[in-house]
Amino acid sequence: MALSDKNFLIYLADQVELVPGNGWACLVDGSQIVLSQSMAAHLQLPPHQPMMPSSILRRLQPDNVAAFARKWLTSIASGEQFDAIHRTRFGSIGFRFSSKLLSRTDSPASFWIGTALEIDSALKPEQVGGYSSYAKGIGENAASQKALKDREEQLRLVVGTIPAVVWETETNGKTTFFNRRPGDFPDIVLPATGDPKEALFTAMRSVIHPDDQAQLQEAMERSYRTGDGWQARYRRRSDSGYRWLEGRTTPLLDDKGNLVRWYGIGIDVEDEVRAREQYRLAQEDLERVTQIASLAELSASIAHEISQPLASAAVGADACVRWLSAEPPNIQKAKLSAAGVHRDTELAAEIVSRVRAMFQLGEGHKQTCSINTIVSDVCSIFSHGEGARGVLVSKRLDAEEPLVVVDPLQIRQVLMNLLRNASEATAVNDDRARSIDVQTSTRGQQVLVSVEDRGPGISELTKIFEPFYTTKDSGMGVGLAISRSMISLHGGTIWAENTGEGARVTFSLQRMNTNS
Repeated sequence: MALSDKNFLIYLADQVELVPGNGWACLVDGSQIVLSQSMAAHLQLPPHQPMMPSSILRRLQPDNVAAFARKWLTSIASGEQFDAIHRTRFGSIGFRFSSKLLSRTDSPASFWIGTALEIDSALKPEQVGGYSSYAKGIGENAASQKALKDREEQLRLVVGTIPAVVWETETNGKTTFFNRRPGDFPDIVLPATGDPKEALFTAMRSVIHPDDQAQLQEAMERSYRTGDGWQARYRRRSDSGYRWLEGRTTPLLDDKGNLVRWYGIGIDVEDEVRAREQYRLAQEDLERVTQIASLAELSASIAHEISQPLASAAVGADACVRWLSAEPPNIQKAKLSAAGVHRDTELAAEIVSRVRAMFQLGEGHKQTCSINTIVSDVCSIFSHGEGARGVLVSKRLDAEEPLVVVDPLQIRQVLMNLLRNASEATAVNDDRARSIDVQTSTRGQQVLVSVEDRGPGISELTKIFEPFYTTKDSGMGVGLAISRSMISLHGGTIWAENTGEGARVTFSLQRMNTNS
């Protein structure tokens, strides 16, 4: 009788559901196997469907396959019952596989019937009994199983009361555990069907702040690709609004270094973030007051220095007028007064020149550098600093690794200023992810570095590099002007343009000729 026969298939499907534990049955020659619903669920295979024994073997741990196959083939050849303990690929829990050959009067043919009992993975092979001793084996392990369940329940209660969000996912992204943390955070509801990773991302979007979803999803996807854990700060919805969490994951590896599953934790850092934000605001207020005080002191100093020659020039000019108005005009003394005015105005001009020289940039300490290295360093510092504020910075670096001769400190200052401006431009986004694209490229003998944002664009492109022109309420309008001066000192240029989706600021530098 073939297993493909519909009546025999129905018969075996009924039999495997009557077997204690996780039932399974196969033809007398072992060529095809049918699984009960519970066994199929454990092995992630379809129930009640004929399949080759190789389908079962592929579900076992690789180091168990050879021993399992030998025992099974021996039983098929001899007709003796089959007993073995093995682990599947889907966890560290072992299964006790047992079977016996049946030839019943109500059966259309002889067949193997068996079960696979889920057991403690520490159980020794010599503890395994035959198919006829299942009840005895279960009874012997009842106490240990109860103790294990009690320990699991105790652990679950402990994890549930940890003042943090704790979770567990499989390697494919399927979430198998979320603790029920007492507090304001609502549970994440995961769909029962569909792709596990997409189900997780979909559920995540319902509780994670829109501004943080893109960077969090990218960090998680990178972990699934590389096997490395991720760490990020993000805002999760609570009963009182969004609260800041610091999340991190750690991979669990087996003794051969293979990824088994992920464990993650999210710690509430709302109070820390608020404290740092208050500190930042206080620091900005202090800097603003310091700037105003410095400008006031500088203005007073300049006024004091220049007032004396201007006052003297005014007196000389008045004397010159009086000497020319006399009857008869005293030309000689008028000339002397005019010469004094000329001398005083030259002194005033010299004072202005000295003040300007105070603020002029020097040549700096130039050296040969990789522009890609400078860009990577600045982007890393910016992304981990307060300036980023949830902005995702992506880099596209020229594969040729172009070299430039620059003062790296000045170029870093220019790039950091552009990143800060781009971050502030994206702050107005309500429905779009906040992101900045940084790119290096070459054009002939020029190296180009561009910073592109997804903000509202620049209203007056021709004015943004002028000193003291600013669109910010708290800005002084000198950042881009200083940046232009620094790039000019390196023989380059800087310009801005609107892209339709935001703005892009690009500066050029002379590429080092490696052939010379």
